[in-house]
Amino acid sequence: MSGVYYYKTKYLIDETPAASLKNEWMRTDFFKENCFVPEEIMYELRDNYELDLNELKKSQIPVSYDILNALQIVMAQAKIVKLYQNEGNGDALIVATAMAMRNLENTKLIKDEWAIVTSDKGVVTLAKNLAIKCIDKNSFYGVLKQKFKNEQEKNSGSL
Repeated sequence: MSGVYYYKTKYLIDETPAASLKNEWMRTDFFKENCFVPEEIMYELRDNYELDLNELKKSQIPVSYDILNALQIVMAQAKIVKLYQNEGNGDALIVATAMAMRNLENTKLIKDEWAIVTSDKGVVTLAKNLAIKCIDKNSFYGVLKQKFKNEQEKNSGSL
């Protein structure tokens, strides 16, 4: 029986979960290595003054040729974009980013799995149709809390 085995999970964070991140979580090694925000989501967060946007920008994934190619597939299947109302652009781009990152992983011997962190049912449905993993905000926050706690304990033990 063969299957796909992943080394780590990398997280693409949608606007709603990103909007209420704790700044201390963004400063952890875990976050810096495994958590990413697509460029369009960063744009949607531009007026959130509670977030350390400079710190979050370090995790930004810019729109690339590969992402735009994946966006064509997403747009062909998506009913989640409301372009005429100037909302929802990030929804299609986060799914396209996940597809592009997965395609990049397919060129590697040891692959990481990419998951979208979202509470948006439209994004979850579309991602599922494209075999992209999604996790909800609370599950992701649980991971971040545990990793933050682990790093604090590690750092306090090394003093």
